[in-house]
Amino acid sequence: MTPTYSFQEEFPPMITSYEKSTSELFAFADVKIQGDRPWDLQVHDSRFYKRVLGQASLGLGKSYMDKWWDCEAIEQFFIAFFERTSRRKPQDQKMDTSSGMSSKRS
Repeated sequence: MTPTYSFQEEFPPMITSYEKSTSELFAFADVKIQGDRPWDLQVHDSRFYKRVLGQASLGLGKSYMDKWWDCEAIEQFFIAFFERTSRRKPQDQKMDTSSGMSSKRS
């Protein structure tokens, strides 16, 4: 008997560079996309990834309002995400060459 394969098994969904980059960003905050914890994101629209990368927190908020993603425990998500991503390492600072002062990257 010859095994049968579904289209999904032969050709799994492609992960875009936007999705990969966004997933890495959220992983830094211990938030998984399509994860099973209350603070993990459930993405419903693939346009979410490009919008978040292009518009940062504004894109995150707008895409939530557009129902492109949701989260079981939205408060836990925002606490985890903003607390962990707002911390900067010393190498994340750059020198302002005009004044000689160091400043945080935005």
